[in-house]
Amino acid sequence: MTGFLAELNPSGSTLLSATVTDSFGSVAADSTAVYYGGGLGNLNSSGVPTGSFAALVAEINPSQTAPIFIDEITLDSPLVPAASRLPSAVAPGEIVRIVGRGIGPQSQAGAKLTAGGTLATSIGGVQVTFNGVPAPLVTAQANQIVAIAPFDLSGLTSAAVQVQYNGQISNTYTVPVLAQNTDILAVANSDWSANSPSNPAQPGSVVAIFLTGLGQTSPPGVNGAINQPPLAQPAVAPAISSSAPTGPAWPFWAPRPTR
Repeated sequence: MTGFLAELNPSGSTLLSATVTDSFGSVAADSTAVYYGGGLGNLNSSGVPTGSFAALVAEINPSQTAPIFIDEITLDSPLVPAASRLPSAVAPGEIVRIVGRGIGPQSQAGAKLTAGGTLATSIGGVQVTFNGVPAPLVTAQANQIVAIAPFDLSGLTSAAVQVQYNGQISNTYTVPVLAQNTDILAVANSDWSANSPSNPAQPGSVVAIFLTGLGQTSPPGVNGAINQPPLAQPAVAPAISSSAPTGPAWPFWAPRPTR
C-alpha cells in the first residue's frame, strides 16, 4: 500500500513537501522533528528495492506557538443560536462577539472593573483594539471574545480590529461601522422574569427590552463606563416595531443585564 506524508504551512493552505510511503514504512517523532522510515527504499534500474531509507518530514520548533486568528465579528445576540449568527457591522458602544482561533485562554475569563469603575480592556491576557483603541471586554476565551466597540468609532465607516493574547497579535479584521446596529439582548416582563413563548407578557403590561448597538449617546458615551443617573439617552432614538399594537416607549442607556 502506497501513500504520502505531507508537510503543510501553519494555516494548512500550502503544501511545503510530500514524501511517498510504502506498506513497510513507519513514522517516528521527537521534540525536534517528524521522520519517515521506508522499508523498501528506492528502486534500481531493474525495479529491485535498494534498501531502507529515512526522510525528514517536518521540523518542530518547541518554542513556536500557533498563530491567533480572527474569523469574524457577529452580533452578541444571546437570544439567537450561535449557528445562526452571521458576520455583522458594529456601532459605537455596541456589544459584539469576536469569533476566532487561539484568541484567548481555554477557560473563560470574565469582566473586571478598573480602579476608576470602568470595564477593563485586558482580561485573561487578552486585549482587543479597534483602530488601535482598546475595547472594554466582557468575556474572553479561546474561540470567542465578547467586547464593547469603543465610542471612538462614531462618525467612521470602518475599523481595523486586532486581538492581542499573551504577546501574540492576530490578523487585522476590517469591520464596517454603522451609526446604529440594533441588537436585542434580552426581553423582560413587568415582573422582571424573562419573556418567552412559555412566559408571555400579559396584555396591557410593560415589557423591558434590553438593546445594544444604539450608537453614540447624549451626553457622549465613555468607553467601559457603567451608566449612572441621570441616564444617557441614545443620540438617535431607535424605531420599535411589533406584530401587535404597542404603547409608547422610553429608551434610555442601561447597564448590560446579567446572563
